[in-house]
Amino acid sequence: DFEDLTGDGGVMKNVITKGEITERELPTNGDTILVNYVGTYRGIEFDRNQSGYPFEFVIGDGKVVSGWDIAFRTMRIGDCCE
Repeated sequence: DFEDLTGDGGVMKNVITKGEITERELPTNGDTILVNYVGTYRGIEFDRNQSGYPFEFVIGDGKVVSGWDIAFRTMRIGDCCE
């Protein structure tokens, strides 16, 4: 089931596989995120990290689409979501 992360349908998240349940807090501004991703729109792939290494970015730096900052703040290590 998709969860509406912004309350207006702008960023939706569905957890496919739950990651680690730990005492660690969720990511916040300034945290570095490493992610393997596949971007799709209406079932058609338009992007993915190709290098064989996770894509790295810092939450809140404004260098990725804002939906990523919103969604990754709600995820734990190992979560697989769409």
